[in-house]
Amino acid sequence: MASSEIQVVQLTDRGGNTLRVKSYQGRLWPDFPSESIKGVETLTSRDDDIILVSYPKSGSHWLWEIMCMLLTGTTDKPVAEKEVGMIGLVPPEQLEVLPSPRVLNTHAHFELMPREVLDKKNCKLIYVTRDPRDVAVSYYNNHKKLVQYYSYTGQWKDYFSLYLNGQGLTLTLHSEYYLESIILCVSTTA
Repeated sequence: MASSEIQVVQLTDRGGNTLRVKSYQGRLWPDFPSESIKGVETLTSRDDDIILVSYPKSGSHWLWEIMCMLLTGTTDKPVAEKEVGMIGLVPPEQLEVLPSPRVLNTHAHFELMPREVLDKKNCKLIYVTRDPRDVAVSYYNNHKKLVQYYSYTGQWKDYFSLYLNGQGLTLTLHSEYYLESIILCVSTTA
């Protein structure tokens, strides 16, 4: 049964190394602030919102920058960082004060997104995909680089077992539910 409380979980790869993540309502999250993870469900969308949805390490950062450039009519790198509009990473009240039109982004699972967002009544969803092999390598490097968040020190051969066996790092469970709600699907390559 999925817990309504956020728990810190240690995933163990086949080499015995652990990867720290959070679990909320049966879904695993990066080690984001708990109040921000719970706040995903309370997001209020606006008519002019654009929300980039992706599995982590799928290329949403590049698309976020492009969307910001299109909205501002410039090719200058956005002043803000992508993380200021990341649903699940920042508290909902921080998202509320962002000026319209907002380019938000999330790695949140379908079940946690507010119905008004998924029903396309208020905003536009763009789903970003990437070759799962590229995602696996990029996510591994991310976990190794951000050891202060994930506490992961394992090797690729051991990490890959977590990715393949669906022990939390599952790509299909994330993507299959969004397909009915998106207005555009963008696939990136390395």
